[in-house]
Amino acid sequence: MRKSSLNSVFNAKQLQNGGDPLIDILRDLPDALLMVDADGKIFYANPAAEKLFGLVVSAKKKPELSDILPESSPYHAAENLAALWRRVEEIGHIENFETQLLDKNGKVIEVNSVKTAIHDGDGNFVGISAVIRDVTKTKESEQRISRRNAQLFALIDVAEAITQMSEVESLLERILNAVLRVMNLSSGCVHILNEDNESLELIVEENLTKRVSRMIKRFELGEGVIGQTAVLAETLLVSDTTFDRRLARPVVNEKIGSLATVPLVGRGGVVRGVLTLLNH
Repeated sequence: MRKSSLNSVFNAKQLQNGGDPLIDILRDLPDALLMVDADGKIFYANPAAEKLFGLVVSAKKKPELSDILPESSPYHAAENLAALWRRVEEIGHIENFETQLLDKNGKVIEVNSVKTAIHDGDGNFVGISAVIRDVTKTKESEQRISRRNAQLFALIDVAEAITQMSEVESLLERILNAVLRVMNLSSGCVHILNEDNESLELIVEENLTKRVSRMIKRFELGEGVIGQTAVLAETLLVSDTTFDRRLARPVVNEKIGSLATVPLVGRGGVVRGVLTLLNH
């Protein structure tokens, strides 16, 4: 790889743009922008990059890219960084490059970047420009959703398993307690289908007020969210109990923010009850 001349390219851009290292549109990008030479020295950081990484770049001070790499990054190794640079040089542009960097506080963050090759006036590759976006919060949200989904699927598996046991009622209290701990919730209940009168009767509850217990003691099939869960044989979620019209009985005064109802489906697809989880 040719010895870097990004410095000369950088100085030429300063002259062409009246002293500005980049045109205003790049300087004012909301995403972080770095210009890095072939040896890994950072020659330019826009204000967003300075704020995100805590970099100070000047004519006399050129930080190393390694300064913002976590210890576990493979790009501390010169051969790996050189391989990445060759890839950018060969194809000219890499989008959606996901990796980890260090923010100004030394915290590892997840980033998505677009890398573009920089060439001098003779067409020689001298470095890259990288537009970098911090996607840590997005990644964390995706991970939380993934964990919740995994918990929900596990919950459904447990529900199916317990309804296939012979002594269901004797196990429900322990199962409910275990599920609440796994889901990090404080209260819930189980209704079992009474086949004689085709209604759902409260069998087990944990941390419900007496008022709520009385309010939800019995549901007809199809009545409210619990009754609908039994009829539809599918999990239902109520994200806000204040406005959801599926709720057959008032729970707003009980400070129940959201709830999930899971059908307890036995062999042959027959619903034997409903498990309800409450979030206050």
